[in-house]
Formats: sequence, C-alpha cells, structure tokens
Amino acid sequence: MDQRIPGIILAAFGTARPRCLSVLEGFAARARARFPGVPLAWAFSAHFLGREGSKRWPSLESACRDLTAYGVQALVVQPLHCIPGAEHASLKNRLNHLKSVVPGPVVLGSPLLRNEDDAQDLALLMHGLTPPDDPEEIRLWVGHGSSHTGSQGYRQLAAAMEAVSPRLLLAELRPAESFDHTLERLRRKHCKRVMLLPFFSLTGLHANRDLGGNCPESWKMRLERHGVHVRFIPKGMLEYPEFSSLWLNRLSEALKGLFS
Repeated sequence: MDQRIPGIILAAFGTARPRCLSVLEGFAARARARFPGVPLAWAFSAHFLGREGSKRWPSLESACRDLTAYGVQALVVQPLHCIPGAEHASLKNRLNHLKSVVPGPVVLGSPLLRNEDDAQDLALLMHGLTPPDDPEEIRLWVGHGSSHTGSQGYRQLAAAMEAVSPRLLLAELRPAESFDHTLERLRRKHCKRVMLLPFFSLTGLHANRDLGGNCPESWKMRLERHGVHVRFIPKGMLEYPEFSSLWLNRLSEALKGLFS
C-alpha cells in the first residue's frame, strides 16, 4: 500500500462576494467529510482578488507550497469548472510547475462536463431540479461561453437538454451576438416566459450583473424589453447538492488514480 500522503487543492476562479464564499466553504466542508484526514487547500485564479500568494486568496503555487510544507507528497488539483475551457487549460499548463515541487504524482481532476454521457446526466438533472411555474415557461440556462475548443461541451449539453425537453435550453453569455441568437430561438418557440438560470459554479459578477441584473444591458432587461417575462434564479451550480456531488465524484476518481 502506498504510504505517501495525498493532498487536495480545490481550484476556482474566485469571488469576493460573502454569499459565494459561504457556498465555497460549504463545498469544502463536504469534501473534508468525504475524504477525512486528507489535507485540503484552496487556490484562486482571479486577478482582482489581490496580490499573488496572499493568505486570503492563495494562488495555485502558494497553496501547493503550504500543502508540501504540511507533509503532502502527492496532489490532486480539482477544478470547480463547468467545462474544460480556457480556465481549465490554463490550470493544466500550470501543473508542470507543481510537479517540480511535489515529491510524488500531481493529478488534475475533471470539470463538471467531460463528454456526451455527462451531458445526458446533466440534462436530466437540470430538467428535474428546475420545475417551471407553468408549462409554457422555458428554462434558459446560460454559461459563460468560451472560444476554447473545450466549449464544444456547451453544444453537447445543449443537444442533450433539448432532447430531454424542447423547453429546456442552453445559451452562452459570450460572444456578444449570443443574445440575438438566443432571442431568435425563443421567438421560434413563441416564448413569453423564461426562467433564467446561471450555468456557473458560483453566481458572481457575470450572473448577478450580466444575466439577472437591473442594468439596461443585462439579459433579463433585454429579454423583458422584447416582451418576455423573466424569472431570474440567482443560484450557482455548487448550490445544488446534486451538482456539487458530481464535482466530489470527480475528485474521488482523481484521488483513486493518484497512485495507480
């Protein structure tokens, strides 16, 4: 049996919002309960959170140094990303540096959406967890969007969602023309009511300002100017126990593969 001490880094973009920080703390508590005795640290990548390696907002490298100082000899970095997009690719590239610091193996865990099977599982969950107010209401989930090749996951998920229900849609916040494309899709379905849901791990700035905010350019206000009644649900994916369990499953798989 391998006696090397494993450690966990939970990697997220980051947030300064108290509500979102509480969500992250809750997820970390679930991870510690599921993997008792395994040292755990956070790493954040958002530049607006302050200087590199600060105690409150540790970088990936500083979190790694803290864990190795604690005695960790092998490491799983588990991202809290929805798709394997640009953030995930950047994290993967930075793992090479960690491998020069950690004595044993370093493994990157998987994001929420990896393949078509995941897309089908997610679509069923997204359908079951968000019952509409009335049969005519369309549930419109909106992700960040990405120019990275991993963004094909959005297309896989969108197809799986519409296969589950024609009134279950996925859109992307970026690029800018995505809104017009989405509006046309809603018009073709004669939509007058929308439940607007963030396909983000946390409901930070993008979700609260660009999706559900009261500023003129938010999706909510733009849809309402086009005669669509919008019910915004300010709830990130980590706030649903069912989705956070999937991320914990990804972490479990990575830990099992650490010494194999």
